[in-house]
Amino acid sequence: MPGRPPKPTKLLELTGAFRKNPARKRAREGEPQSGDIGGPPEKWMIFHPAFGYQRAEKLRAIWDNCLKMWPWMQFADRDALEDYCRWKLAMDDGQKLSGAEISAMKSTRSELGGTGSGRARLGVRSHRQANPVKSAKPPDPRVVFLDRKYG
Repeated sequence: MPGRPPKPTKLLELTGAFRKNPARKRAREGEPQSGDIGGPPEKWMIFHPAFGYQRAEKLRAIWDNCLKMWPWMQFADRDALEDYCRWKLAMDDGQKLSGAEISAMKSTRSELGGTGSGRARLGVRSHRQANPVKSAKPPDPRVVFLDRKYG
């Protein structure tokens, strides 16, 4: 299958592509919906013998932080995000991860759009690109004069 893979519908909604081209949204009405990612896994919500209370609390905090950073996540991304949260907690706690685990963590983060290149691949624009901020500093009067005269 040559060419680029289609951009996920959730990303098109977030970037405003459907406002610009409503026919594009109508063309995607029949595609399956993944749904909202929801809350953290159930085993992190109560005391679980494998995790313990404090570790589950830290995992939930990492989960919530990731969802704030990456609002385009969907239900299909739950397993990847759960793995990423476990690896992140292990690194934060100072545990040694194997090279394979570190590599998997980095690739998972990129696939979820957690790096600059991952966001570019997914087509997510940064807040700064979406809403350019004008500087509060007044323009240089010499530039204004030259623009009026030769501009």
